[in-house]
Amino acid sequence: MDNFRKMLGIALSIFITEASPSFYANLKTFFSDSMEGRSPVFFLN
Repeated sequence: MDNFRKMLGIALSIFITEASPSFYANLKTFFSDSMEGRSPVFFLN
């Protein structure tokens, strides 16, 4: 499980680094909205 989590973290960091800044900003906005309950986080269920 730890190896999977580590691989997921590496993949996520690569994905974020490769992504365009505007996409990253949109993603960050989406996540902050989700944390405040303004948008549904359907993929965490």
